Amino acid sequence: MADRTPLAALAGALLLAGCHGQQADNAVEPAPTTAAAASPQPTPRAPAALSRYAGHYPFDAVDGVRFLDQPAVTRAVAERVPDAEIRKLVLGGEGPGTPIVAKNGALLAWGCETHNCGSHDWAVSIAPDGSDARICYHDEATMGPRARWYLAPGKSEMRDGDCPSE
Repeated sequence: MADRTPLAALAGALLLAGCHGQQADNAVEPAPTTAAAASPQPTPRAPAALSRYAGHYPFDAVDGVRFLDQPAVTRAVAERVPDAEIRKLVLGGEGPGTPIVAKNGALLAWGCETHNCGSHDWAVSIAPDGSDARICYHDEATMGPRARWYLAPGKSEMRDGDCPSE
């Protein structure tokens, strides 16, 4: 009998190894217990989603959010434009505007002060992924025929003309 014990143990081990990882047909797998599986997290919108706004006015909501309320846009304006009144004009979207256009790899949004468009306007140029933002501001009463371009935090320059709308 002593000779049978090692052989029986080997046969039992092989039988167990052959069944390893297999379940009976009627077995039910337990539900995942991790927090991520229990409550799915919403997927954040990709900044590239800014391209969805092409053809819409800056103050139009796309999927419930205006272009001027997109985090990449509000962040760019806040980081580059030190003057609170200019930020309010640009992000307020209360005056007329033109449809957002795709131009030179960026989206260009334009708007102006109601009843004063030729003299007081703004533009936001931003890449579809939210990078490379440039904000233009023009006030003919204080700047004449030139506009200030806010190119990066702490960096701006004056350029001839008012802000582009296309």
